[in-house]
Amino acid sequence: MTFMKTIEYKQFGGPEVLQIKERQRPSVQWNEVLVEIYFTSATTADWRLRSLNMPKGFSFLAHLIFGFKRPRQSILGTELSGVVVECGARVTKFKVGDLVLAVTGAQMGAYVEYKALDQDSKILKIPESMTLAEAGVFSFGAMTAWSFLVQKTKIQPHEKIFIVGASGSVGSAMIQIAKIKGAQVWALTSKDNFNFIRSLGADQVIDYKNWNPKQLKNSFDKVIDAAGFIDINTLNHLVKKQGEIILVSANLLQMLIGLYWRCIKLFKQMPRVIFGVTELSKNELLQLLDFTTNHGYKTPIGVKFNFEKMQDAHAYVEQRHRQGNVLIFLKNTNQENI
Repeated sequence: MTFMKTIEYKQFGGPEVLQIKERQRPSVQWNEVLVEIYFTSATTADWRLRSLNMPKGFSFLAHLIFGFKRPRQSILGTELSGVVVECGARVTKFKVGDLVLAVTGAQMGAYVEYKALDQDSKILKIPESMTLAEAGVFSFGAMTAWSFLVQKTKIQPHEKIFIVGASGSVGSAMIQIAKIKGAQVWALTSKDNFNFIRSLGADQVIDYKNWNPKQLKNSFDKVIDAAGFIDINTLNHLVKKQGEIILVSANLLQMLIGLYWRCIKLFKQMPRVIFGVTELSKNELLQLLDFTTNHGYKTPIGVKFNFEKMQDAHAYVEQRHRQGNVLIFLKNTNQENI
């Protein structure tokens, strides 16, 4: 019997609830591949599910879905990259040695050394333009940004957009996708992030500690809060009357206000408020991967943590002031450029 290391939690709480455990290494079914995981990530989703620190108004619903006394799923992790080390008898889409990325999404389960995945699930071969490390943190930010900017709203060339929370995994992806689509991007962030944000292509960068929303009244076609930092009235002040407010992490009150505005939009000019969950099919994920490969999109990696330092990684994510993505490596770092 072969065992593997996992990171698990048996109760909701701070980073200290994450503990190193051992489980039996999974065996593959006929239609599955076994992936040896080299990289994964620590994301806002992992932090929220570990702590059940949800947007206001969703605490009870979160407990109903994810567990009341203890988590129903004890292993976090929404994305991974690694190498196929075993294939089931009916696997035709992958072979041993393939470098792959995979999205586990709301099912989680990526904080393990080995993961068995159905070949028809959200698992894809990594393109040559992407390193194994980049692939390990690609999906969460890029999928969220794509869902809101391309699916839920149709971003157009020459639109002027304003992004709050622009330095994280979602915000950094939004800047790049918006620029590739031809939009003009303004970003609100801290001074420490100015060079990083400009390197992603932002046209204007504003210090969140020293800005006056009144000077930007009705200036933007789309206003995006990628982190849940700004109240909806301030966002409404910034957006044009027929513009759109995009809330990546909307609380219940914001959703209700958005629905109310949709009702009265027939009688007065109000912005459209966009919110909702992120869900891309495997084909849509493949299209996103092709898009990023062909348009110079990069997955920025900020801080890196060893798998066994997952508590430190989650504590860092909770600070909410990161640059790019938080990389977790299970193998030594010389694998990053594979």
